[in-house]
Amino acid sequence: MTEDTTNYSHLSELALEYIHRSDDERKRFICQDKWIALPFAEQAIKRIEELLFFPKNKRMTCLLIHGESSMGKSHILDRVRKKYSAGIQRRDGGDSHPILALQLVATPDEKRVMSAITRSLKAPTRNRETIESLERVISNVFARIKPAALFLDEFNNIDACSRQDQKKILNFFKYLSNEYRMPVIAFGTSLSVSIIGYDPQISRRFETFLLPTWSLNEEFIDFVASLVATYPLRKKSHIIEPRLCREILEVCDGVTGEVEKLLRRAALKAVGGEERITPSIISEVIDQRWL
Repeated sequence: MTEDTTNYSHLSELALEYIHRSDDERKRFICQDKWIALPFAEQAIKRIEELLFFPKNKRMTCLLIHGESSMGKSHILDRVRKKYSAGIQRRDGGDSHPILALQLVATPDEKRVMSAITRSLKAPTRNRETIESLERVISNVFARIKPAALFLDEFNNIDACSRQDQKKILNFFKYLSNEYRMPVIAFGTSLSVSIIGYDPQISRRFETFLLPTWSLNEEFIDFVASLVATYPLRKKSHIIEPRLCREILEVCDGVTGEVEKLLRRAALKAVGGEERITPSIISEVIDQRWL
């Protein structure tokens, strides 16, 4: 006999599918990454899509999406890549064009960046390739596949190299954008704004889009409520009153990833026990963060 689910109106559709699973299964589901349609994230995706479908020209606009660590930059990148995994079909017809994405290493230089691009392209290379030979490999593959865009995660890592190497790396990205008429979409901390500001030519090419930390407002309360609704708990949680939301906000410094981490731990504690997130569970999780 199927159990009545009318008392589970507090859950999202996906969470509802797990409500009668075992405690272990529900905990595994709670630990999975989930996409919450946050207003600023949706605005960032809209701007990325505008650039992806913008007609090609000699000076393509590039974009830097920046904010504190754990504000959801990589989730936005992954969301767009997944949506357009089959490539970008431009309005003028023709073949679809792939999005190329890579994460910059902790201490990049020009050769490491080129090597990372060739690996992303799965292009055959030899040992001890020179910068010139790597550039030829990249140019040959780019000319063939005509990428729709180049996505760069952890763009702020460029700050770890010398100013001379920074200039070489940025000039190489500018060259790729000009030569293949594609936008470069960079994701990084706000340190990235200073990196592109070193060169006026680069800074004029890049638009910037800030992912702000949260303030105590209706949008933050909606975010907390939406997140809690993704946890398959059998009772409704009452945690969206302003005092508790303020405590969560302050403890997490308004950072999206920290809020998600705190509420996830609270939900895990509630499974098989309270079956809802309570103020006392929140306080317990906050206290344990400092042990």
